[in-house]
Formats: sequence, C-alpha cells, structure tokens
Amino acid sequence: MNNPKKKILWLPKWYPNKFDVLDGVFTVDHAKSAAKYCDIFVLFVHSDPSLQERTKEIYTEENGYPELTVYFRPRTSGIKAIDKLLIGLKYIRVQFKSYRKVKKSWGKPDITHVHTLLRSSMLSLWLKWVKGIPFFVTEHWSGFDPKTHYKISKFKGLAIKMVLNNAVCSTAVSNYLLNHIKSYAPNAKYSTLSNAVDEKVFYPRKRTERTKKKIIHISTLDDAPKNFGNILRSIAEVAKVEENFELHVIGKGEEREKQEQLAQELGILNSSVFFRGYLDKEVVAKEISDSDFLILFSHFETQSCVVLEALMSGIPVIVPDFGGVKELVNDINGEAVTPSSNKEFSEAIIRFMREDKKFDSDAIRTDALKYGYESIGQQLVELYSNIEMKSQ
Repeated sequence: MNNPKKKILWLPKWYPNKFDVLDGVFTVDHAKSAAKYCDIFVLFVHSDPSLQERTKEIYTEENGYPELTVYFRPRTSGIKAIDKLLIGLKYIRVQFKSYRKVKKSWGKPDITHVHTLLRSSMLSLWLKWVKGIPFFVTEHWSGFDPKTHYKISKFKGLAIKMVLNNAVCSTAVSNYLLNHIKSYAPNAKYSTLSNAVDEKVFYPRKRTERTKKKIIHISTLDDAPKNFGNILRSIAEVAKVEENFELHVIGKGEEREKQEQLAQELGILNSSVFFRGYLDKEVVAKEISDSDFLILFSHFETQSCVVLEALMSGIPVIVPDFGGVKELVNDINGEAVTPSSNKEFSEAIIRFMREDKKFDSDAIRTDALKYGYESIGQQLVELYSNIEMKSQ
C-alpha cells in the first residue's frame, strides 16, 4: 500500500492578492513544486481597509492545490505605531480563526510551512507548542541583507531568533541570504532551497529570425534596488558603438514614467530601448526564449527569479557579481560583472552582442533543470521527511 501524501499547511506572508498580483509569486512556484508530491493547503491572510464586512474569504484551486485567501478589515487609530500593532493582532486572530475552518474541511496538517517571517509564523509556533506539529521556515526577504539598509529592531530580532530556534529547519533561497539569517540564531538548523521555475513554461524555443540582437530585462524598473537608471545609461553608451540591438524592458512600477523620460533624454527610447509593460507569465516565457541574453544590474539580490527563468529558457545572462545572484552564474551560462560599474556592464553587453563567447542553449537548460519544479519538489519532500523523522 502506498503511503498517503504528507499534509502540509502553507502560511505565506506574501502571496498574490487583489492589491498586487505579483506579490510573492515565488511562493506560488514553490507551492506548485511541493504539490507534485505532497497534499498542500495555502492559507493567506491580508488586511483590506476597503472591506465593508469584517472578513472576506476567497477559496480557489486554480493553481492545482487548495488555497484560502482571507481579507480582513483593520482597526485604525490614526497613530502609525498603534495601527501597526492593531493590524498585527487582528492578522493573528484571523489566521487562527481561519485555521480552524481549514482543519475542519481539509484535516490536521502533518507539518506547517512558513514562508517569510514574522507574523505568518505565529500559528506555526502555537501548533508546535500546543499540538506538537513541527514547522518549517523558508525565507526570501532581502531585509536580512545589510546592503538594503533595512533596520531590524532588537525586539524583532529576538522574535526572529525564537522562531528560527523552534523551527525544525529553516531555508533561504541562496547561501548569501542564509549566512545573514544565521546571525540571528547560529544554532538553528538550516538548508538552502532555491526558488523554483516551471520547466514546462520556460524552455528553449526557436528564435525569430532578425538582424538585430534582442536583449531582455525584467523588473519593477526602479533605481533601488534594480538600478534601472544605470541600465539605461549603460545602454546609451552601448548605442554609441553598436546599432544592431534592441533592449526589451518588461515590467511595471512606480518609476516607469521617470525611466521612460530618462530614456528619452538619452536618445534611446523606441530606438534602442522599448518598454513593454506588464505581460502574463506565458508571454514573458516566450519573450525570454526569443531573446539573445538577459541583463540584470541590481544593487542587491537575494537570488533572482528572472535569471532562473532565463537560464531555464536556455539563454545566457549578465548579472552583478554579488549576493545570491552570482551563485547562479558560471562559465556555461553567463557572466558576473563588478557591481555599479557602468563601464564594465556596458563592455559585457557589447561582448555578448558580438558573440565573443559562444553559449550552448541546451547546456544552459540542462544545468538549470536543478531549479525546476520536479527538482525543487523532490528537495521539499526530502526536507519534509527529515522533519518528521526528527520530530518523532
């Protein structure tokens, strides 16, 4: 008789929602990977000041697993510090109440899996302390990286330490991020778990016949952290010596209008640089595989989903030589350049355009399969199995 699938309750802090369809999309990729081998249920809670009722529940299985999004109407006092506390307390109360409904319809979980600290972990802590249900943490947040200049308060640091020490295992999407997290709880159990990419959506395709090289960049187009203004300045320098290329920019963000104005001032808008806006995932996959290479020039990256998608599509990348993103690049698939060096970045783009080094698309794809749903799903199953063995 086959063993029944393990029941894993997922508790993400970030998840696609009515306010931001891209919020926590990497969590969805992890969930789809895990759902290949486990019975998972995603419970996501989010505040919504526009609600007339106290809470609103939305249940769906459109991603291939059950997920319940619960919006709640927050109470506010007009004082920022007090409102933050009130919203946090309401979040926890709604999360606990929603869990009771999930348990009644879906059953008791074998494990809970927290995605991104901190408030999302309160239910997991309680279930461990009171019910003996072990929990697992996966961290994506760049705020642990000192380069972000985000200040983690002493109280929050102590709370993070408590959660990490109570988790059976905690993972981060790169060794770079994991090393920063370890400073909060050096004796906790850790592992690295990459972001995941759907290998059936992102794959090499036959490229459109054209005379110009097609470069692609995908981001929120901001200067911090994506350093997009300097991407445009570097492209302007490339355009002075090379005409045979186009940079296609995919993404939306609050700074798009400012960046389009900068491109206009640099004389490259709609000649060397084309802003494509937000595109659906399947369209993005086709655009990536139809490109010659992808560029990224961020100030910091814990990893990079768009780089993983490019590599899975068999195209090489140019990235900054730091953080989690440099862990993805090797001689087979691209080049890492000195961070914030526009000159070196421009020179690398020119080398790639002139094909000073040849890249094998199939080799890039084969190497990237370790980031696919199948591979990441198997890693999750192994981690879950180890959790159950340790908790017995």
